[in-house]
Amino acid sequence: LRNPTMGCVRISKMLQEKGVVVSGATLQRVLNSHNLGSKEVRLACVEYLSAIKAINLTARQADALARWNPHLLEQKAKGTKPGAVLLQGVLCLTKSPRLATPFVHFAIDTFSSFLFAVMTKTKTPPDAARLFRDVVLPFYEADGLSVSKVLTAHSRVFFGKKYHSYVATLDARKVHQQILPCELFRKNGYVKYSTKMIHEGLTTSQRGVGQRKFEKWLTWFNTERLDKGVPNLGRTPLQSHMLWLGKDKGSIGPGTPSIASFAHLATNKYRTSPK
Repeated sequence: LRNPTMGCVRISKMLQEKGVVVSGATLQRVLNSHNLGSKEVRLACVEYLSAIKAINLTARQADALARWNPHLLEQKAKGTKPGAVLLQGVLCLTKSPRLATPFVHFAIDTFSSFLFAVMTKTKTPPDAARLFRDVVLPFYEADGLSVSKVLTAHSRVFFGKKYHSYVATLDARKVHQQILPCELFRKNGYVKYSTKMIHEGLTTSQRGVGQRKFEKWLTWFNTERLDKGVPNLGRTPLQSHMLWLGKDKGSIGPGTPSIASFAHLATNKYRTSPK
């Protein structure tokens, strides 16, 4: 686990330089026998052990984890409770004129990575305002919570004068808006994570189906997809949200699982669509 991204061929060559001849196939069988056969499983194991303070990361491990899970880059900006800090953006799925809904307006809660999204035909301020007003706010208000802060890009979709529909929606609810330069917003770990999951989660066939299929995938993402690493540590986004409220006593929580469990959890973490 000191070099979780190192494959069997590289390990075999390193051993040969030290006078130990072992084939890559043999090394793979050894790793498989310890349930550490893939890079994703090894990274998931290292990330979890680091999250529960069981190990101190080396520079190489930290760099590999930052590339594998962009969330790790933004831990200082993470919300302290549900609704404390959200990011909202818009993603262009394709430039094909045949797709009826080529845009996805999304928002993600930095506390639990709970993802809100809706497919739209246009990329306009009213679309962004509707997502926040009709989808995001009701979710938190149902639990007696409020949204405190939203991070957006410096884009016409999210920025304008007082009569700007999105700005007016935030002002009416006294939500603080922090506007980031577009380049900095795109590099944000949560934005990278959201766009990656949406792009990979929606296959070509799913995109053709439209909003209903997209909503099914989104429900799976928030309620069934276990996230072994930061920020959920083995919970789904909804479980982390409910656990903070004290409503989910049976949630999977931090502990010391067997290494064998990482094979399933890492696969689940990387699987971007339901079976």
